[in-house]
Amino acid sequence: MCIIGIWKDGERPSEVDVKRMILANPDGVGYAWNDGEAVHFAKGYSNARTVCAALRRIPATAQTIVLHCRIATHGGVCQELCHPFRVSAKIDEARQKVGTLYNSAVLFHNGVFSIDCQKNESDTLAIDTRIISPLFEALKGGKIAQKDFDYILDGLCGYSSKIAILTPDGVATYGKGWKHRTAEDGSFGLFSNLYAFPDNRPRRSFYGGYGYTYDDYLNEYYDRDENDAPPTNRVNNYPVTTTLKGGKED
Repeated sequence: MCIIGIWKDGERPSEVDVKRMILANPDGVGYAWNDGEAVHFAKGYSNARTVCAALRRIPATAQTIVLHCRIATHGGVCQELCHPFRVSAKIDEARQKVGTLYNSAVLFHNGVFSIDCQKNESDTLAIDTRIISPLFEALKGGKIAQKDFDYILDGLCGYSSKIAILTPDGVATYGKGWKHRTAEDGSFGLFSNLYAFPDNRPRRSFYGGYGYTYDDYLNEYYDRDENDAPPTNRVNNYPVTTTLKGGKED
């Protein structure tokens, strides 16, 4: 069970909640944000201190921030299979670890798709390159309407998956069961599930018999490694002509 968090309209992720999300989903972290002109993304992190530092560097012009923490189900644990994935039919493009995209999109997924995967694929990467990207191209070319695109993606998610697609000017969410949450510091976000948070799991689930709280464990375990560096390779920009709009919050 991965987790997606979305913060809009000037909201910022709670750093305590970021630690909780990574603890519950430790197989890789990625994030993206938009500013009305482009989508900026990076992925392949594993350490909460590094992630929190990267999130603090997102400028005030950010309109929406999306964070994904992964539990690997297909393809193993590696930086390239962290989310987000660029919406692209080319596997190498979809696996890019960092970039700035104009008039394009990145996607995040929580759940499991039943699909045959190649050796270098996860289920989300396969769905991106084989299904969502062609649909997105059809949307750009005016071959399908936005409402049809939304209907297909909701159907693709069914009852067990959720997808978020971020473009330069907005975020669209698909699937059922998205939940709002207000963190202890007042940060307000939308989440694909709430299982990482102490009001939805025991605070003493790890060291309850030793007087250790859930957040004590977070602070000790996830601050111990400072050597985790963000990906450094840059990518080209591939402009497209149309962006997604709309979406919903259930």
